[in-house]
Amino acid sequence: MYYSIIFPAISTGAFGFPAQRAAQIAYNTITTWQTANKDYPLEVSLCAYDNKMYQLYKKIAA
Repeated sequence: MYYSIIFPAISTGAFGFPAQRAAQIAYNTITTWQTANKDYPLEVSLCAYDNKMYQLYKKIAA
């Protein structure tokens, strides 16, 4: 079986949640979950609504 999920950058647009903080929280949460669930095959993607958010995700994941 194949499982996947995509997370958008919720509230970083119109609601003004800090994009840097949102990206770091998302990355930390995903990596913590993946470490604790190594036997569960899950592909996780992050949805960046613009290039700025994409660059933040790239920087944090590097």
